[in-house]
Amino acid sequence: MTSSDPLLDPVDSESTTNKPASDVVAADTPSVESAPPVESAQPSVDRSRRSWKTPLVIVGTAAAVAGVVALVVTGWTGLSDAHRRIGADLATAEQRLAVVDRGVLSGTTAASDTQKIAAGLTSLDLSSFADANSLAALGKATAAADTRLTAAARQKHTAVDVAQASLFWPWDILVDSERMKRGLASTNADAAESRRTITGLRDSAKEVEKSGLAVATEVGKSLPSVLGAYPSARNTARDELHRASDVLRVPYWDSADTDVASYLHAVDDLRSTQEAELAEKQGPLLANRQAAEEFARSISGGVMLDFDWADIVIGYGDGDSMAGTAQDTWYTPDEVYSTITLTNSVAALWNDGSDRSQSLVAHEVGHAIHPKCFGIYPDDEATEELWATAWSISWGHTSDANGTQAYGRPADSLIATAATCR
Repeated sequence: MTSSDPLLDPVDSESTTNKPASDVVAADTPSVESAPPVESAQPSVDRSRRSWKTPLVIVGTAAAVAGVVALVVTGWTGLSDAHRRIGADLATAEQRLAVVDRGVLSGTTAASDTQKIAAGLTSLDLSSFADANSLAALGKATAAADTRLTAAARQKHTAVDVAQASLFWPWDILVDSERMKRGLASTNADAAESRRTITGLRDSAKEVEKSGLAVATEVGKSLPSVLGAYPSARNTARDELHRASDVLRVPYWDSADTDVASYLHAVDDLRSTQEAELAEKQGPLLANRQAAEEFARSISGGVMLDFDWADIVIGYGDGDSMAGTAQDTWYTPDEVYSTITLTNSVAALWNDGSDRSQSLVAHEVGHAIHPKCFGIYPDDEATEELWATAWSISWGHTSDANGTQAYGRPADSLIATAATCR
């Protein structure tokens, strides 16, 4: 059956298989055009997505702010920690500087004490007792030490304030940190300067002490020449000078100035006693008295001898009679001392060619030297005069003034023994 109604027309199979159903609806069913397209549901989908992105943005922004805050706090904390560390380093450096500066004060005191001793030495007239070069070296050393002491006295260090407390703003912390860094560098530089000062003071003091001790030693070594210049001085003064010289053999710095002064005082005493002795011996017999004393010392074996002269000794001395004594003898393992008294007649007959004066003087020296030889002939009061006579004979003095006139001739064996005592 044929119909003109399109809805009743048979559908072409190819059309139905090659066109989508929607196309068919759009072409054959007009009412479908008013229906919303499939895409009309899309706006509702977009609103749904914006609804969960907004919290993410808020959360992200908050996280960023929190990160910035954390960074600021971390930086702030780092600045504060660095500020505290610099402050601690500065405080430590200031403490060390204080210790070193106390060392400067101690070194200054020690150097000043050394200078006082050196000043005591240089105030003495040592030109006759020490080499000019040694004295010049001491003067140069003390001048250098004075320069060091002056520089040390002028050295001043200003303490740097430690870290300021309760700083809050970063720029304030930075400024104070830079201030303390400069202070730390300055404090360390001051400490280095103080250490150099200590070293300089110590070295200059050592040089002063070294040169001063050299001078003191030279003064002590002048003993032989000084003694030779005063042959008539009393042995008490000579012994005093010996002892003063012994101290200067290995001088001690802390008393070097006073020890050298004591030596010079002993020299003055030596000079004074010689002047007194020469005044006592003045007169026409002076030369012969000095000759007799020199002879006695030449055979005394180092025994210290003093001499007194008188007109009468133990009842003798008139005319051509003569006599002598050896008294006040004392001895130690190292020293023997005695005072020999002779009549003026011994000096008057010194050059008469008889050997009497020389024989008597040798007899008295035999008494004085005996303590040196107790090991070969013990002290024996009963034979003491025979010993002295034998000792005079052992030197070849045959005049009966050697003791034989008063005490008889000693045994040849004793004379031989006495010959070994020198």
